[in-house]
Amino acid sequence: MAYGRASVRLQSPVPNRCGGFGFDVVPETGLQQSTERPREARPSNAVGQAGGMLLTETVHTSGLGHHLKTALAPLKKPFVIHDPAKILLDLAITIGLGGDALSNTTAVRDEPDLYGPVASNPTITRIIHTLASDADRSLTTLNQARATARGRV
Repeated sequence: MAYGRASVRLQSPVPNRCGGFGFDVVPETGLQQSTERPREARPSNAVGQAGGMLLTETVHTSGLGHHLKTALAPLKKPFVIHDPAKILLDLAITIGLGGDALSNTTAVRDEPDLYGPVASNPTITRIIHTLASDADRSLTTLNQARATARGRV
């Protein structure tokens, strides 16, 4: 296979840990199999912003934000800055963008023009603890809001 000026030979790729196939370019020896995540599958700010914009627009189009805000209104304390529904949506977007820990909300927090103000990690933790204190009622409330939004689209 010709690639640019150099000619390289590809061997049969083997699946890597991420479920994809990968090759690393090694100078003068061509392409070698890699067990690391392929460059295309590594997180990228451009991909994250595009995916985040799509998720944000989906939330607005479906009305999920409105339905969650209504369902979680009893949890909102007077004079708070961050709405519980917005906090959960920010956390969901973080997970949708590949985050796997609460601290990954920093990626969403670093894009205020796209996502708006994002609550701090302690604030997110407090909401999660509040919801977990009555998990059955919280799940019922969240599922009703989700079902209502899903019925709209």
